[in-house]
Amino acid sequence: MSSTRTIAFIVALLACGAMLGSGYLMARRIGAFHRENPREIFAFQRIDYREFEFAGRKVTLTDEEQDGIKYLRVTYGDAQERLLVTVPIEAKLPGLAGHERWMRALMFSSAMGKRINEVQADLASGKVKPRLAIVTRTPPPGQPEAYEGRLNPKAWVFDFYEFKPEGGFEHQRLGFPTTKQHQPDKPGELRENTWEYQAALSVIPEGIAPKPKFTNDGLKAAGWTLPATSLSTLVMLGAIGFAAAVGKRRVQVAAA
Repeated sequence: MSSTRTIAFIVALLACGAMLGSGYLMARRIGAFHRENPREIFAFQRIDYREFEFAGRKVTLTDEEQDGIKYLRVTYGDAQERLLVTVPIEAKLPGLAGHERWMRALMFSSAMGKRINEVQADLASGKVKPRLAIVTRTPPPGQPEAYEGRLNPKAWVFDFYEFKPEGGFEHQRLGFPTTKQHQPDKPGELRENTWEYQAALSVIPEGIAPKPKFTNDGLKAAGWTLPATSLSTLVMLGAIGFAAAVGKRRVQVAAA
């Protein structure tokens, strides 16, 4: 073996060692990050009934019209909310199906670290209490219908009405996320890893969902180990390729 090939193989071995070492450290960092920052996952069940009970109180959803404007009245025990219908509805559809393009009623609970059958078992046994919320896609000021804003989703806002176990509603309004990847979230906008974000996806038209930001991504915690692993891998492959090319050239010369 020539001295050139020997050097190339030594470089490849050193690079391989660096790749394995930095790769091991990177895996440990990513694993620690995910243990310390678990992603919150929620299991949702869509509610299509106009009448049902929650937390011992009767819930009703009724269509209303006033001065030619359509509303959806939500009654929860003694509490009421009147929601402006922001997308033309299909009145002939059963239940709440006619409102599905702008509103969803969702029963949900945390599913972090659980399989769906475990979530169902916890709910059935009463070990976990379900939560109930209505999410709506709301038009920006001056725009009569949310669906007309399809070409400008960053102008959308979403209203969340959570049914409190003690009665009444907890309301909040959040905007469509406008920050780019790895940028910090803006106040008042949807934020990944929350039930609001996941619920809002149910009223966003297909193909217009926010792009993942990967802010809760383990690669962010990899630090220097990621470029070190990548660079050492490239050096190793380059050295092996160089050694192979030198060997092939020597064989051709000897054959000639």
